[in-house]
Amino acid sequence: MRAVLLFCGAAVFCAVGMSARAELKDYQVGRLIVFKSDCQIIGLTRTEEKDGSWTYLGTCSNETFYPDGIRVTCPDPGSNDERSCVIHTKAKKFESLELLRPRSDTAE
Repeated sequence: MRAVLLFCGAAVFCAVGMSARAELKDYQVGRLIVFKSDCQIIGLTRTEEKDGSWTYLGTCSNETFYPDGIRVTCPDPGSNDERSCVIHTKAKKFESLELLRPRSDTAE
């Protein structure tokens, strides 16, 4: 009886150990986006690429600066470390709006 219980306990332990593996979590990528960009993230979708990397497409609430969302690539999702991820989308800049400001000419 003890041997059966011991075997069942070992089987459960192995099953739990096999299913729990370290990998990058979606909230970690969301946190990276918030800290490293001006995107106010409201949605995040993940796709797995052929080379094993993950690509995230985030939806930002401030669509003026990120009209197409924000794209992030994580080359090693098994590392459980979002610092290897790269943000590819830059915020839109509107330098032409500076032309609308009145010039402060102080030439005398």
